This record gives sequence, C-alpha cells and structure tokens, in this order.
Amino acid sequence: MVREKIKKSDDFMGFRELNLKYYYNNEENNIVDDFYNPVLINAVKYRRATGYFSSSSFWTFVEGLRIFLEKNDSKIELLVSPNLSEEDIKAISLGEKAKEETIEGFIISKILEEDKYKDQFNLLAWLIYEEKLDLKIVVKKDFNKYGIFHDKFAILYDENYDKIAFHGSLNESETGIMENFESINIFNSWNESDKCRIEEMEKIFNKLWENKSNNWITYDFPESIKQKVIQKRDIRGIYKERKEINIPKKYVLRDYQEKAIQAWFGNTCKGILEMATGSGKTLTAIFAMTRLIKTLKSKGFPCGILIVVPYKNLLEQWCEELSEFNIYPIKCYENKELWFNKLSIEISNFNSNSDVDLFIITTNKTFISKTISKFAL
Repeated sequence: MVREKIKKSDDFMGFRELNLKYYYNNEENNIVDDFYNPVLINAVKYRRATGYFSSSSFWTFVEGLRIFLEKNDSKIELLVSPNLSEEDIKAISLGEKAKEETIEGFIISKILEEDKYKDQFNLLAWLIYEEKLDLKIVVKKDFNKYGIFHDKFAILYDENYDKIAFHGSLNESETGIMENFESINIFNSWNESDKCRIEEMEKIFNKLWENKSNNWITYDFPESIKQKVIQKRDIRGIYKERKEINIPKKYVLRDYQEKAIQAWFGNTCKGILEMATGSGKTLTAIFAMTRLIKTLKSKGFPCGILIVVPYKNLLEQWCEELSEFNIYPIKCYENKELWFNKLSIEISNFNSNSDVDLFIITTNKTFISKTISKFAL
C-alpha cells in the first residue's frame, strides 16, 4: 500500500537533525516510516549491499524515494547476490557466454518481476533510465565451491557529507522489509565510535564495486537487459498520478489572466504576456500551456514543450509549479552528464512515437549553447 505523500515543507534537515534510534526491528518499529523514508528524504546517495533483492522493495519506501530522486545528484548503487542454483553454477563454469546468460536469466526471473508487479517494474525501469540506479551482481570466484554473497548493509550520504550506515538481517526485498522479522543496527559518522565501522563498510563496498575482491567477482548490469528494461518503461512517468496532465482545482484565474490566455489562443498561440510583477505570469503561462496540451491530445496530436528561463533558481520554481499540473520536464542545465543522455532518448522517442509528449526546461545559458541547439526541436 502506498502511504500518504510526504510533504516537503520541512525542507532537507540533514542527517544530524533526524531523531534516529540505534536499532530497529520490524516487530516493534515501522522500519519504512521510522527509518527509510526520513533518511532517504535527506540523502543524496544510497549504497546498498544485499543478499536478496527484488524490484518491489523500492515501492515499499517510494514516498521517501520520490524526494530523494528529485535531487539532481542523487544516486543508488546496489550490490546483490544472484542466489544461483547448482545448475546455474555449473553453467557459469562452462565459459564467459554461459556466465552472461546465467546472470541475465537471474535478473529477468528474480529482480525485474515484470509480470507480477507492473508499477514496481516501471519504477525500477525509470531509475535505470534516469541513471539514478547502478546495479551490480556479486558471485563467488571459485565456481567449484558453493556459496553466495549474503551480507546486508548500507551507507547513505547527505548534502553535508555526513553518513548513516546500517547493518543487520534486512534484505532489499518487500518480504524482508514488510513481512519478515528483521533488524538493523544504525551507525552515524559524527559519532567517533561509529565512524570506523562506517569506514570499514565503505572499504568493503568499494572493493566489491570495483571488482577488486580476491574471492568474489562483480558483474555489471548487462547493457542488453538495461536497454530492454528502458524500452518497456511506462513513458508517462514513474508514478501513476503523473499520467494525467490536469489543472488543479485550487487554482482560479483572475479575469485579466483569462483574457490573456484567450488572446494568446486567438493569435495562434503566439504572443508575450505583459503584466506587472507579482500578477501571476508564470501561472497564466502554465494554464495556457496545459490547455494547449489538452487540446492537442484530444485531437490525437503529441505535444512538445520547451521552456527557457533566465536562471536556474527560476527553473526550479517553474518545475515546482509544473508538478502541480502533473508535468515533469527534463531539466537541462549545468552539468550535461546529468541530463544529456536522457534528453537524447526522449527526443528520439518523441520523433518516432505519436503517443509520446516531450517537456523540456532549460536556462538561457544552456539554451544558446551547442549542447541544446544541436537538436532539431
């Protein structure tokens, strides 16, 4: 069950402001509401090692994940065990191709859960598409010896470079988080006695992530499956409520705003809003844009919208307003590594699929650069 949406009015406090316990179990605590959600809301990076993983796990703490994902630099790094059978291990020992096929088979059958959990699969697909999630598989190097990667720990980082880590029996699965009796111990980097423990967790995580272990091999998420997953995502967004672009009932236009929109439509949707500061130009423009989108959609046409604003703080304000209308544009500004690949894919989808809409927001500086102007929008 998806919980009531967490409000952002408290802003991001940082880990030190959270009133966390040193130990949680899901007999006496709600691990999602008491730990996962508040920590993720204030985190910018989540590094997780787990024996078992399923795509449904992210849906259990989706409300904290929502806010985590809104930050441009947020990232999840995930190390998981494939929990291979004896037959799988024998197959892997036959050669590199067999290894790849076995790893791919595990991902498809155990991680993606495409048929059973459509929403959960879509969430995972979007995390991969947005380059918010890197997933790697850890297997034993000596295939003649049976054993699995079975450790369960995580390190989270906030914008102040503080860290919170946990270690315990909790797997990254819906069953582990919601159904089983599991527990975790909590550590923080501003506690001297915990600091060394976190450093040791980071050390082993880095060693496995960089495939430098003597006893274990770390495989990257196969590119072939990554592309298949991306192609199967719901193009309308991660969350169901994002599917329908709509005008919130709480907004009521003033007469002069309504007249401005009518004049704009009367001039084939061309014109400049000339209003006094504080008179609601942004809201008027969004109303006009939303009505245009709905008109085009009713006639079976896709819609491409490009919004250009002077500064990045205005860009974020626009995005906040647009989210009220269930419009979530691609943010294109500053470091292009954070958005360029996504923009390229979305433009390709828009040009080849009549059912796909495209929403882009950028700054003047980025718009006039070759990075944006190279696209024929």
